[in-house]
Amino acid sequence: MAENVAANGEILLFIDGAWGAAKSGATLPVLNPATGEPIGSVARAGKPDLDRALAAAERGFAAWRKVSAYEGPRCCARPATSCASAPTRSRP
Repeated sequence: MAENVAANGEILLFIDGAWGAAKSGATLPVLNPATGEPIGSVARAGKPDLDRALAAAERGFAAWRKVSAYEGPRCCARPATSCASAPTRSRP
């Protein structure tokens, strides 16, 4: 199973470089738009999750702002290439 998916099939949050469930454990259903039937769930971020994400973003910005205008696009291209070649997961 992909690292962004919990054992129960829930799509997790990506905060501070790691995948995890919402602190509250809350989820939202994902519905098939054609049938209205549930096909999965996603973690529902709350204030504690948003606070953690904001703190991580602030730490990341402190480092990122030191990257030159020349190197910045090169740093962004590497993850994009990696994502493009990653296998995709389909739900049954």
